Amino acid sequence: MINKYIQQPFIVEAIEYTGDNLEEVINFTGKHPNWEQWFAYFDEYKKHVEADGNIFKVISPMMTKHAVPGDFVVRDAIDGTIHIYKPDAFKEMYKPYTLIQ
Repeated sequence: MINKYIQQPFIVEAIEYTGDNLEEVINFTGKHPNWEQWFAYFDEYKKHVEADGNIFKVISPMMTKHAVPGDFVVRDAIDGTIHIYKPDAFKEMYKPYTLIQ
């Protein structure tokens, strides 16, 4: 018998990277384990990102992901994986979540 199913929606946390909220974004994603070895303090890291064209990098064992101002940084609620989406793709896939009370 063929039945119909609907994919369950799931909630993600996301932040838009504006280029001016670097500290908030890195607090959201977490720092790379070697971050403290690479940068003595946050302002040094900020200068590094600015010199690299304001590209925020998420480094994982599998790949490095790049976000530019305007991109959305999304954390998967299930496994914590970080994803980067262009604004149009993000807005097509995700809608604001409001808790119905």
